[in-house]
Amino acid sequence: FVALRRFARIPTIRLASTRQAPELTLATGMTYHCFNSHIWSTGQDAVAAIKKELLLLLPGINVFLDVDNLDDIGALEEYIRRS
Repeated sequence: FVALRRFARIPTIRLASTRQAPELTLATGMTYHCFNSHIWSTGQDAVAAIKKELLLLLPGINVFLDVDNLDDIGALEEYIRRS
């Protein structure tokens, strides 16, 4: 995937000071860099598009989106804590 990205010259977010991609790290116990939240009746398509763009612009980012990552609605607060 990385080689394909270089070949296709897909733009990514870079730091102004170094022109390098930011180093994405997670604190101990964290799983996601970003938790996308939306109104169930209207926002699902918009946050799915946001997640897709983030994945393209920031390789290595781990984004929570309920339709992709939510296994148990009862554990929603735990997903938020791990973001």
